[in-house]
Amino acid sequence: MVMSEVIAFHPKVSPLFTFYEVVEGEGNAVWGGNDPIEAVKWLRRSPINSRLLVSGWDAEDEDAMLVGQPMDITKIVFATLAGVL
Repeated sequence: MVMSEVIAFHPKVSPLFTFYEVVEGEGNAVWGGNDPIEAVKWLRRSPINSRLLVSGWDAEDEDAMLVGQPMDITKIVFATLAGVL
C-alpha cells in the first residue's frame, strides 16, 4: 500500500480543545478542566471506582460542540503510574 491509497478520516488541521473529566462510579462529575496533570491528581484522590474521561471539542466557549464520544483513559493512566508502560 502506498500513501496515496491511505484514506484520511480527519482533516489535516483540526483544532480540537481537550477536556478532561473525573467521574465517580455513579456517573457524577467531580472535576473537569483542560489540565491533564490536574486531572490525574483528581483521579488519584477520588473514590476507587472513579474514571478519567477525555473528550475533544471544536471550541472553548459555551457554544462548543463535542467531537465524537468521551474516551475512558483510566486504565492507561493507572498503568503508566504503576510503571507498566
